[in-house]
Amino acid sequence: RRPPPAMLAPVEPVFDDGKLWYPTDVDPRQIPDGYAWATAFDAEVAAVRRSLQPPSRQLVAHYSENSALLAVPESRNLSRHHSDPDARVGRTVHTAALQACSPSGIRVQVDGRQVALFRFHDLLIAVKAECPHAGKDLTVGSIADIEDIDGTRFVITCALHKFKFDLRTGECVEGKASELEIYGARYEFGPDGRPIVWVGFPSLDSSFFD
Repeated sequence: RRPPPAMLAPVEPVFDDGKLWYPTDVDPRQIPDGYAWATAFDAEVAAVRRSLQPPSRQLVAHYSENSALLAVPESRNLSRHHSDPDARVGRTVHTAALQACSPSGIRVQVDGRQVALFRFHDLLIAVKAECPHAGKDLTVGSIADIEDIDGTRFVITCALHKFKFDLRTGECVEGKASELEIYGARYEFGPDGRPIVWVGFPSLDSSFFD
């Protein structure tokens, strides 16, 4: 069982670069490296696919041979029961591979908010911990770096409905959902010389504090 989100004593935030910054108790080295995590996840995906048996081929009755088959089902749920067999297999493989992997990020509570922390080498990323679509914990989703015409994208795929979000812009790049909340993330060295992750939330203009 995963431990509960870290709880911190109230502290005074630091205003900088248009954000209010709060310290966490997380050493950035505690956050899984996204590149290494994605490599391990891809290996699990390959292993799951190898374990799958080819689907059995069965003869089914033609509609003209059985009038009972003409009955219209009471309801259809295409969002949960995707009509594309390859897509259904892909969802199953993704879920099974995630269950074999450790979380891709760390979830913490900062100033009363649930925050998910991710890392790609020295790039720190902080986002709202819950998926905008259905509230699933994003730290149990999969992360990856993707090359496209705009350069490198860091993307997370929610474990529940497989929606994909850009971790730097918050854009939902696959599926229909509102944008993911993106926060500032950096590290500073504490009094004991240990690096500590700080999370920055959008704030009022600095002139407000004058």
